[in-house]
Amino acid sequence: MFLQPTHSFQLLLLLLLTFQSFQVRALAPNLYKTLVALPNHVDKSEMLRYIFDQNATNQTDVPYYFINCPRGFGKSVNLDMINSFASFEYKSDGQPKHPNDTTAYQIFKKLKISKYDNLMSQHMARYPVLSLDLTGVGSLITNIEQTMQDINSLLWFELENFPQLKSVNSTTNQYNITDTEITFMNQLRQKQLAIDQIVNSLYIFKKILYKFFNETKVVLLIDEYDYTAFKSPATLNSHAQDVYYVINDMIAQSLIMGRQYTKAVIISGISTLSYGLDRVLGLTTRHYPFLDDHEFTHFYGITESELIALFDKYKCTESERRAVRAHYKGYQTSSKHMTIYNTQSIFQYFHVRGMKSPRSWPIESYWRKVDSPGCLAPYIKHSGFRTKFYELLDNKTIKYSIEKSHSSRSLYNLEDLRDRNFTQIDSDDSYLGLFFTDMFELGYLSHGPGEENSYRVPNQEIREILHQELRIYKERYEGVEITTSCIILLS
Repeated sequence: MFLQPTHSFQLLLLLLLTFQSFQVRALAPNLYKTLVALPNHVDKSEMLRYIFDQNATNQTDVPYYFINCPRGFGKSVNLDMINSFASFEYKSDGQPKHPNDTTAYQIFKKLKISKYDNLMSQHMARYPVLSLDLTGVGSLITNIEQTMQDINSLLWFELENFPQLKSVNSTTNQYNITDTEITFMNQLRQKQLAIDQIVNSLYIFKKILYKFFNETKVVLLIDEYDYTAFKSPATLNSHAQDVYYVINDMIAQSLIMGRQYTKAVIISGISTLSYGLDRVLGLTTRHYPFLDDHEFTHFYGITESELIALFDKYKCTESERRAVRAHYKGYQTSSKHMTIYNTQSIFQYFHVRGMKSPRSWPIESYWRKVDSPGCLAPYIKHSGFRTKFYELLDNKTIKYSIEKSHSSRSLYNLEDLRDRNFTQIDSDDSYLGLFFTDMFELGYLSHGPGEENSYRVPNQEIREILHQELRIYKERYEGVEITTSCIILLS
């Protein structure tokens, strides 16, 4: 008998698996509770050990983690998991709950992390958590004032998550919170923080929480930190660049200042722009790029053993297993020791399978839901890229040196190129590194077999997407000059 989805399952799919509308949102721990109850949930809870147990990572300082991978590999879900695990929970009288009485305990006692008793007792439901999702901030940049209002709304939402702070004022202040910090909260409640206040906002917010909660350190989670850079209009105009730098400075100030108020920082996004931030700040942070071999690799995407467990749970036949692997398998780590699958594609496959007869296997390209048509079409106009692109479609491996870290300057160059007639730079192959770096970070490429710096299309699902990109190029852009109205990366 195949599994039927519940109403909560369908609600979660609506929230997690469709395109996000352009609006500010916050990470929601309640979503993780719903996710855990689903029949196709894959337990990644042991990741918590690497966040909260410094002995697991030989970390002697405040752990700052930058995690980079394409859409659909579980970045947001893992941040929701951390939020659900770490966040304080309170009784109706405002007193903190005993850990065993918390919703977190009900969730995590059934998961792999539960075997670490000390970690559960010391860290579960023990921290104030600031959780920001920058999806939507600056997505429609016409003026910087509107985007600052977006950030004000996002920070206001976080402040509302701590209703206890409403009791703090200059006359009844037993927490050593300064008048300046009280003014900050009052202005934030009215969504009236100016740009300079926004730049310092996360640092001030952490300090307030640390003081109010009896010197308990704060966990900071930031999802889609590079969203503004990748979601801005085809030309990164002055407004878009201003917004990018404000967000960059806000994160930087939080990392540089107030380390004594911080338990851990986990920041996720698509690109390796974080390397540039790291160099500017001079911080010792841990970077976990897509498909590099590191302790977090198997927490992003579905591993082979996890897929086998899902096959067994859904009683899949051998022919079905072969068909799924043929269509979705192929992301290899740099050492070639591990193969992973796109979480979103596998999740949706089993969701659709649960609603259909097992005779109607839903082998489809679900990956399209995390990207949009046309984002590669301008690159295909470049003849050097087009030659390599045809080789990739022909299931060949290409050899090219992909940039290990994006800089904001290279990103602006890339945006500028999308806005120009590629015939002007057609003979300049120096741009190819940017194109292939972009493809790799977006998930169109994986490490190839054999030598270093070899890359290929990971699987049939992605190959179908690339064929669509080629059709879009032929239909829309062949012989037609590309303008700013044609392309928005990842739009």
